[in-house]
Amino acid sequence: MGSGIHHIIDRQVRRWEAEARARRQAIHDPAVQQPSIRPWVTISRAFGSGGGEIAHRLATALGYQIFDREILDVIVEEGRFRSAILEYLDERDRSSLEIWIQGILHGNLVDKGDYLRTLIGVLGSIAMHGHAIIIGRGANFVLDHRRGVHVRVVAPLPQRVETIGRLRSLSYAEAEKLVLDTDHERAAFIRHHFHRDIDDPLAYDLTVNTGWIGIEGAIALIEHGLRRKLAHQPNVRF
Repeated sequence: MGSGIHHIIDRQVRRWEAEARARRQAIHDPAVQQPSIRPWVTISRAFGSGGGEIAHRLATALGYQIFDREILDVIVEEGRFRSAILEYLDERDRSSLEIWIQGILHGNLVDKGDYLRTLIGVLGSIAMHGHAIIIGRGANFVLDHRRGVHVRVVAPLPQRVETIGRLRSLSYAEAEKLVLDTDHERAAFIRHHFHRDIDDPLAYDLTVNTGWIGIEGAIALIEHGLRRKLAHQPNVRF
């Protein structure tokens, strides 16, 4: 799995490099208007709610890159990837990122250790590049809500248990335990690092219940919400 994730990240780094090169070339062309915002979507999901599938299908529809827990953790752990993310940001964005990180860490976060500092830097760098779907890791609690959409995906517990049981060939009792344990683990991560409640409705722009509207409905709502929310912003490149 590790080599596959490294390949995914390497491919994304090359994409960032190409975009940075194009921006540097375009800046000398007065006819080219530089986009000020490249949006992103954060997705927090209850285990078994379909949030992962929604994220991947939405990324395909928008042409965005997925950053899930495994990818984010590898970037956090490996300095060469963190350096590459920063290298291909514009100088103005790098300066803004540093000011933003310091502001976040001087706020009300409980855990100000090295892991959180590095994670926040990675999340902020990815958000600066934009055109990303970021899954979990508390991204919605730190990223500027004006540049993207924060989404929480939920579904009724029995439906989530049945989904996980079917996908992993587990009994109902086994699946229920896995769902509840995973929900608890994710909520504990948010409480520990961000001193927040993962289910706080005010932490999200949209909460979608796939038990009622399904995967397709959720994708349509999120895409519409992203475009509607940022429509008034100048120079947005969706």
